[in-house]
Amino acid sequence: MMMDQLKIPNVQKFCYLLGQLKGKARMVVSHYAVTDENYLIALNALEKQYG
Repeated sequence: MMMDQLKIPNVQKFCYLLGQLKGKARMVVSHYAVTDENYLIALNALEKQYG
């Protein structure tokens, strides 16, 4: 993923991710607080749900 190569804080990546998700995918991660740590947790939750 290109964002992994950029020096962007995870919290900013998480905000961008939330802005791109809709419907069920957004619901998978919507209960996580937007923090650096939760970005990776949210990505893992999406990968687990959608592969």
